[in-house]
Amino acid sequence: MLFNDAQRAALEDYIRGGGGFMGLHYTGWSVGQSEHDVNPFYLELVGAMSEGHPENPGVRSGRVVNTDPSHPLTANLPADITRNDEWYDWTFNPAGNVRTLLETDESSYSSLGRQGTTHPITWCQQIDSGRSWYTALGHEGSAYAEPFMRTQMRNGLAYSAGLVDADCTPPAKDEQGEWSGVTPWPLMPINMALTSDGKVQSFGSVSTGCNDSTPFDFSGDGCISQGGQTEIDVWDPSEERTLDNLYDGVIANTTYTDLFCSMQVQNPHRKSIMTVGGDDSLGANAPNDAAIGVTNYTTNTGITDEAPMHFPRWYPTGTTLPDGRIVVQGGSSKGGPGGPGVITPEVYNPDEGSGWKLLTGATSQDAYGDGGNGQPDENRWWYPRAFVVPGKGHRLQHQRHRDVRAGHRRRG
Repeated sequence: MLFNDAQRAALEDYIRGGGGFMGLHYTGWSVGQSEHDVNPFYLELVGAMSEGHPENPGVRSGRVVNTDPSHPLTANLPADITRNDEWYDWTFNPAGNVRTLLETDESSYSSLGRQGTTHPITWCQQIDSGRSWYTALGHEGSAYAEPFMRTQMRNGLAYSAGLVDADCTPPAKDEQGEWSGVTPWPLMPINMALTSDGKVQSFGSVSTGCNDSTPFDFSGDGCISQGGQTEIDVWDPSEERTLDNLYDGVIANTTYTDLFCSMQVQNPHRKSIMTVGGDDSLGANAPNDAAIGVTNYTTNTGITDEAPMHFPRWYPTGTTLPDGRIVVQGGSSKGGPGGPGVITPEVYNPDEGSGWKLLTGATSQDAYGDGGNGQPDENRWWYPRAFVVPGKGHRLQHQRHRDVRAGHRRRG
């Protein structure tokens, strides 16, 4: 059942003006369309919503932990208790926005495991001059005969009625951090990078043409295909992204190479995002044909082709050096995951010739090979991890603890 506009306005005015709310278990459940989906204030009032819980059996034994024993709303509650209930998973973790009083031990009941390091189950919050208390416990009627449930409900009712003062402020964001709500995205991003003017450029797999009615739940969009039909999206974070404008930033891939299995890195010389490698066959996931392709993206020019690398690379790594040059390492030359690695890195400098120079002195089967010859097939070329060594900006530290010297440039 959904409220009408008058009911919604009355509830919000009542709470913000000093009223109280106490919610139990099913108040947080939202499968199909519920008040949570159409009324942002109601979702704020409850604190979270659930679209799933462990099944078969739905009611099972689990452990509840008292996370704030000195708080007046956990008075006379044990440090922990094991009991039977239905254990909600939240579509987003409310821990950053509420005062958590009790949480669950996810390992005790085979949780769906989507909450991170904390899983709030009972909390309180202050909304303007009003108060809200909610517990997700209490699926079965027999629960309300338990002393544990009655005690926490008595505390919650006293708070929501204004009979007990309690600190229900959320944790400080500079101490706890906070996740935002979900921002809808028009594609399944493989890679993302910030543009020089503060936008977010991403590329990835696209829809197969079917329609997933819940594309932004935890299971993701079931109509996304991880193929080579790669699209590019550019989003300006200063503009709210909604389902209505979701596809406004999508641009066509007009280059000669797919971006699937490529890498992105900042190109400070051009104030652009450089994309390197990937598939060499547009419109299909063809890892047997690794790409030598290089593209740049800027807001003014869009996607443009650049001088190609010496070797095709599928799953390479790129690292920007302090002087603006870009070192590319690893990647497979053909055959996708089982293919041979490119064992010679190269460095990009737009001021020199085609821009690309092989670092033959850093050729290494150990660093970029694929094993074999009696050794484990490790595919060491697969996105090799690398970072600039502090204080030694001309070097990169490879994941296998080898230094890759990119050399010095002489200045006249």
